[in-house]
Amino acid sequence: MPTNLTCEDFGLSQEQMIDRLIETMADRLLGEDEDYEPEEESYGLRKTVMDKLDAKIKERIDEQVTKIAEKHVFGAVGQMLENLVFPQTNKFGEAKKEPLTLREYLAKRAEGYMAEEVDRNGKTKSQDSYSWRPDSSRLMYAVNENLQYVMNIEVEKAAKSVHGAFAKSVQDAVTRAIRDLRVSVSASVKS
Repeated sequence: MPTNLTCEDFGLSQEQMIDRLIETMADRLLGEDEDYEPEEESYGLRKTVMDKLDAKIKERIDEQVTKIAEKHVFGAVGQMLENLVFPQTNKFGEAKKEPLTLREYLAKRAEGYMAEEVDRNGKTKSQDSYSWRPDSSRLMYAVNENLQYVMNIEVEKAAKSVHGAFAKSVQDAVTRAIRDLRVSVSASVKS
């Protein structure tokens, strides 16, 4: 009499059973299981198991590459960046000042970028040379744009608030006028 056995009958969850299948298949693929004789399997189960096997292999490869990179590459790159210098030269390539460290170079570039002149649309001359006219620095343009954005939001909030208060006042006035009209109409009807 056949019985329907589940993974739980063996004390394993479905996930644990799939993991064991993956380990067994890996052993067989790597030639560590001499007693293996292939059998017919359903395509769906085989695909699921192979997908999990591929994922597990990729995960292990990624772990190993990351360990090696952390040990040998990341520290060296950080050290290289700390020791990186940029020589300052004239247009002929001759040294004219002391070389800059990466931090000094980045600060100088950021300062130049923020001080660059832009037109009223925030474009530099190289971006729009046809009708370009200087208006302000890039930093001032960014500050003005941000200020305008914040002010627009605040004005919109205030307008909504005023609109709500105005609508309430109009509603109250109309209600009073209707009430007064009703009182005067009923007084004139009675007389």
